[in-house]
Amino acid sequence: MNRFKTITLLLFLLPILSLGQQDSIAVVKFQLDFEKNEPIRGGTLYIVNSNPPRGTNSNMSGYAKLQIGARDSSIRLNFMGPDIEFKLLRPVDSIYVNLKRKKVVYYYESKKVRRRRLKIDY
Repeated sequence: MNRFKTITLLLFLLPILSLGQQDSIAVVKFQLDFEKNEPIRGGTLYIVNSNPPRGTNSNMSGYAKLQIGARDSSIRLNFMGPDIEFKLLRPVDSIYVNLKRKKVVYYYESKKVRRRRLKIDY
């Protein structure tokens, strides 16, 4: 009888334990501008060291959406020139990139969370 209880308990606990190992995914919106009101069309965004590789391209208005996992830490932007890499800060739901001013602005729930300078290596 004890063996039956142990097996039953394990069958109920295994699905619960496996839930904690899944990588939570959030969709982050990006706005890519060269200058204010000059969008970067067709800019490629991808997650550094993701397996399988995950990325997206910006549309004609400079907007893009990318699924970000909890373990992802850096984003790389490629647009007719050097690759530009920047950190992914948490919590975030949208990111604004301005290449001329060399800045990245992070937003969460429509509030500015943080601003950082871009390091562009030519």
